[in-house]
Amino acid sequence: MRAMKREFNPSDHMPGRSGIRRPTAISLDQAAEVAAAAQDLIKAGDPHLAWNRIRQLHPADIASIVVGLPPTSRDAMIRLMSPEAVARILRQMNPVQVSRFGARLSSRTLSLVLGQVHPQQALQTLRRLPIRRAKEVAEALEQPLPDTEFIAHAPDTAGSLMVAQFPTVRIDGRADEARRSLKALGEDRQRFTHAYVLDEAGQLTGQISMVDLALAVAETSVQEIAASPVATVTVDVAADECARLRLHYNLSDLPVVDGGTLVGVISAESLLSATVEQDTRQMLQVASVAGETLDGPLLDSVRTRLPWLTVNLATTFMAAATVGLFESTLVQIVVLAAFLLVVAGQGGIGGTQTLTLIVRSIALGS
Repeated sequence: MRAMKREFNPSDHMPGRSGIRRPTAISLDQAAEVAAAAQDLIKAGDPHLAWNRIRQLHPADIASIVVGLPPTSRDAMIRLMSPEAVARILRQMNPVQVSRFGARLSSRTLSLVLGQVHPQQALQTLRRLPIRRAKEVAEALEQPLPDTEFIAHAPDTAGSLMVAQFPTVRIDGRADEARRSLKALGEDRQRFTHAYVLDEAGQLTGQISMVDLALAVAETSVQEIAASPVATVTVDVAADECARLRLHYNLSDLPVVDGGTLVGVISAESLLSATVEQDTRQMLQVASVAGETLDGPLLDSVRTRLPWLTVNLATTFMAAATVGLFESTLVQIVVLAAFLLVVAGQGGIGGTQTLTLIVRSIALGS
């Protein structure tokens, strides 16, 4: 007997009430199926039911589905979300999805969302947005948020990537004190893989990996399990240099110092987000479509593409004029006309290959 195809139900991927209720991963086909069903429901005038279809999914899947909807449907879906739901989606998404989802929301919408949640929750959400968008949203907030020093730093620098709250312990302390410092961070403790050792003056002297900290008994001296930091940066170091250090030395956290004093820590997640943002910006600039989106204003596309298309048109006419100079030769030897396409095709392929190697080398810093 042929097996009947059953419609995908998000609740099937949720554990029962007796277990831990946590959304699980779904395939791209399943996400597309849910997105199509949600789009049909919105067109039918029932966005509430569409939201109920996707609200049980993982925040990253919710974001990808909502981002892929047409602008009208996407706005209708976002209006049904509570500010806490939008903030939770932004906080739990991976860096690539955060950039894409945040780019689809206006600064005004994001500021309205963050203005209605707890300040600490809003601050955590701002840290996951691209630095330029975070600045715009922070400036649009009616009530300024505390501890937004990271926004004051220049974009694409270590200061803009770091967080000002991190686990610390004195060099003369014990392992249980370091664990208490980590516990005090709440949910943010999951972002760190080291606790940092400071002397009496606040100078960074070492770091303790979470594995060593977990295995150490409470009375263990910090000096016994601490190790020297592999690398440190200052607040004005470029983000691409921070990413290079992470890749070259296989770092998970990168401490930021000011005159030896520990002022912040860059997590691997923030480094990845900066790397993706920079690589994307470079690729868009190479293609002369920087800042353009699939559903963005037509005027933006015209403004970014028209100058280069005009230059390309001029060079094409020059090439055609050059070929015209040899018209008499082409008339006498007609077979040469067939090679014009060969030369143009091989030139385009060779140029694309060379451009790919150059862009990749730029991304790898070589």
